[in-house]
Amino acid sequence: MRIVWLPYALGDLVGIKQYYTKVAGKPVADKQVKKVTKATRLLEVHPYIGHPSPNDTDDDVLEWTIPNSSYTLPYMIVGDEIRILRVFDQRQERPDSWN
Repeated sequence: MRIVWLPYALGDLVGIKQYYTKVAGKPVADKQVKKVTKATRLLEVHPYIGHPSPNDTDDDVLEWTIPNSSYTLPYMIVGDEIRILRVFDQRQERPDSWN
């Protein structure tokens, strides 16, 4: 399995980096982004670690909360790809849909 970052997820990573750079500095921002990207390695090994998303009615989207963080990764498994849809901070208001 390989990780594919979809555009909204990449935008979320950019937003996380910008936010933490502004409020805590570049080292903290880099650490936050690294935490998210490093966690996806576990998804490569255990792609079904997530649970069906309540935001998705046909159960194609799974969600996995990164351990020791407030980030949830909604993702889909398509063939040999794990497509990361978003990087969602649970402290924010949850969207109606990941797509």
